[in-house]
This record gives sequence, structure tokens and C-alpha cells, in this order.
Amino acid sequence: MVPAAPRPRRRGFLGFLTGCATGAANDNLFRQIVQVALVAEAGRRFADPAEAEATGLMWGILASVAFIVPFVLLAPLAGSLGDRSPKHLLIRAVRVGEVPLCILGAVGLATGEVWILMGSLSLLAVQSAFFAPTKLAVVPELVDNERLPKANAHLQAATVLAILIGTGIAFVADPSAIMGTPFAALGPAGAVAALSLTLCAIGIVGTWRIPALPAQDPQAPLKPFDLVGQLRALAQDKGRGRGLMMPAISVAAFWSLGSAAQLMIIVAAKHGYNLGQAGTAVLNLMLAIGIIIGALLAPRLMVRAFPAGLPALGALGAGLFLVWAGIAAAHADAVLAAGAWWTWDALGFGLPLFATGICCGLWEVPLVVLLQERADPKARNQVMAASGVLASLGMIAAMLLCYVLTQPLKLEAAHVMVVLGGLVAAAACGFLVHYRDHAIAWVIALTLRLAYRVRLVGAEHVPAEGGCVVACNHLSYADGAILATCLPRRGRFLVYRRYVDMPIVGIFMRAAG
Repeated sequence: MVPAAPRPRRRGFLGFLTGCATGAANDNLFRQIVQVALVAEAGRRFADPAEAEATGLMWGILASVAFIVPFVLLAPLAGSLGDRSPKHLLIRAVRVGEVPLCILGAVGLATGEVWILMGSLSLLAVQSAFFAPTKLAVVPELVDNERLPKANAHLQAATVLAILIGTGIAFVADPSAIMGTPFAALGPAGAVAALSLTLCAIGIVGTWRIPALPAQDPQAPLKPFDLVGQLRALAQDKGRGRGLMMPAISVAAFWSLGSAAQLMIIVAAKHGYNLGQAGTAVLNLMLAIGIIIGALLAPRLMVRAFPAGLPALGALGAGLFLVWAGIAAAHADAVLAAGAWWTWDALGFGLPLFATGICCGLWEVPLVVLLQERADPKARNQVMAASGVLASLGMIAAMLLCYVLTQPLKLEAAHVMVVLGGLVAAAACGFLVHYRDHAIAWVIALTLRLAYRVRLVGAEHVPAEGGCVVACNHLSYADGAILATCLPRRGRFLVYRRYVDMPIVGIFMRAAG
């Protein structure tokens, strides 16, 4: 067996990260503008405030679904195109193509035509659909395997931060908000155009810092309509002897929860705490900061030999904390003081949202790393595209569930959050039962990391696949447990049979391999 050679460090990840962040910021800038425009249009059409609010919410759900649909329809083409083409060229083309779409969105804002805004948003969704699988598939080509968890953590943190920035700068579309600022001279449309095109320019410069990358499979056929075949391949592909479908489903559950919860938070903040745009922004900021913290913590807490432990526990925490947040909002009856935009009672809602965010970061990052490691490099883009299809379908299903719960069943947003959190927590418990050995091994690993200072040297010599023998000096009873939690792959140990048969110790030994 020839040991796997360490991958060389590659330059260009920072430029790639910049391109990803600016694209996410622009997407969410225009999504926010469209959402506000739809709510305003509903207010103009319906005199009854309750009817206007319900209609605005329904239109918002439909707009979100319209943004997601291209990710499903274009996934087969985007997946095969990314595998047969140099990814750096595809990334640059997407960022350059964003320029005319931002100009179109600014025109829609200037003319007041919602359909032009919707058109620009839909076209942004199309170009994002081509970029999304490549964004995740290219990371292993830019960093070595050891840095893969940290790279994905930084990518997740940068994306969430960009979403916050894009949503936050949408205030320039409000004439009253930019009054007395330098943007007033440009007007709402001019300010949106200036900011979005500045983001485009920064992103284009960043993507040109990405080094030339060879196509992973230049002979791969283009399959623009093979959506079912792509999902079937994801289910059948064992990814170097290990499954891909389960982590892809788990990633889809993460995005489904996020899309539905984000929509319900806005309504729950309004009904329970009478918060407006500024107060709701604070709650979204608490959730986003939590996700960033969780994403940055994930590489430190991951045990790569037992990959299911941390995501399952993160999902369980996210579900339970979301239930807590929903219960807090359901029992809230805050009254804002005259001229106030915030009430400290809302902290009872914001703190569990913050904890939910931390758990979500711990949930998603290890799963993306798992997909990147397990996928065949020649088909990695298609694997990520198929995973994106599942995520998109999950988000659409979550939106439809929210519609059913809020419209025909007349549940309040806070109660919907309780339902969503309960479903996630129940599913996480099922995963924990199924992957109980991973969860137990993760707890052992975390305990050992707290008890010992372990320095790992030479892990790159363990081959990525195939058999090998690891021999070490047996100096203490902790040797086996430490070795099991430090190896990059799960090992199988030779142990005295009596220890394995012991009631409590045996459980932990079997979990560790």
C-alpha cells in the first residue's frame, strides 16, 4: 500500500471566498427589495390590514419558491458542466454575468415595476444555480485535505455575513431611509445600482485571483434534463465505499429549516413583540452570529473518523432551541414604548435563536466536508448539484408546509416554529439512535480532548481508502481511545475480549471501533 501523498497548499481561496460573499450579498439585496415591494403592493391592494398581511406573506412564500425552482431545474446541467469545465472559468463567468442582472434590478426599482424586479431576481437565481454546486465542489481543489473543515467553516461564515450585509444594505431602496445621506443624491435606484455594481466589481477581482484549475472530467456528457438520474446516482454512489445520500438529506434538512424559520421569525417578531424592520433585523443578526460561531467551532469539534456524531447532536440542539424560541414568542405580549424600536422582552426570543444558530453551524459544516471527501473527484460537481436539488426540494416543501400551517390551519408563526423545531428534533433523535456509535465516539473524543493535549503528526500517511495497519506503543489504557479519535479514518482494533464484554466499558469500546 502506497501512502497517500499530502496535497499541496493552493493559492486563491481568499479570492474565491470574496467572489462567493459578494454574490450572496447581491442575491439577498434584491431578494429583500422584492419581498418589501410585494408587501407594499399587498398593502396598496387590500384595505384590511389582516388581509394585506396574509397576502403579503403568501406572496413572499411564492417569491421564495420562484427563487428556488431554478436550482432544481438547472441542477443536472450545472453539475455536469462543472465537472467537464475548468471551474475557475465557470466561476468568473457567473460573476461577470451578474453585472447586467443588477442593472436590470435597478431599472425595475426606478420604474416601480414589480415584474421587472421579479425578473431580475429570477435571473439571479439562474446564475446562482450554475454557481452553487461549483462553489462547494471547488473547495477541495483549492485547499489540502487537512484544511478542508476550516475552509468550509470560513465559507459558511462568509456566506452568512454576506447575507446579513446584502439584507442590511437594502435600506437604500427606501427613500425616507436615505434622506440626508450621500445616497439621497442618487435616489433609491441609483443607490442600489451603485452598491450592487461595487459588489460585482469586488467579486470579479476576487475570482481572477483563483488559479487555473484543470477540468476533472473533460469527457463527461452534458445531461441537462436528467434530474431523476442525478438523484438516483446520488443514492447508488457509495463514494469510495461510503454512502452519500444520508449526508445529502441531512444538508437538505438544514436548509429547509433555515428557509422556513427565517420567514416565521419575521411574522413572530411582529405579532409577539410588535417589532418593525429594525427590531427584526436585530433578531436575524443574533441568529446569523450564532451560525457563524457554530461554523467556526465545527472544525475544532469534528471527529472525522466518526462524522455523524456532531451533525446529529447539532440538529437536535437546533430543533430544541427553535421550539424554545417558538414557545417564548407564543407567550409574548410586549408593548413598545412610544417611538421605541426594541423591547428587552424580545431577548427571550432572541437568545434561543442565537443558540439555534450555533447548533445549525455545528450541523451543516461537517456534512459538507463529508460530501466533499466521499464524492469521486471526477463527479464531485454532480454530487453537489444533486445535494443542492434535495436542499431546494426540501426548502420548497418547507415553504408549502408553512403555507398549510398558516393559511388553512390558521396557526400563528410562533406555533409553526414549535412544529418545525419539533420535527427536526424528532428526526435528529432518529439519527442519533441509528448512529449511536458515532455519537458515543464523539462524546469520548471530546472528553479526551479536554483531558489531554494531543498533538497529531503524520496523519497524511494514512491512505484515504484501502487497508492499512497502524501499530503504536501501548503505554496506558487511554492509548486506544486516543488513537481511535485522532485517526482520519475509522479503525478496527484488536482488544482483549473480556474488556469488550464488560457492561459499560464494552459499549464505549464497540462505539470506538
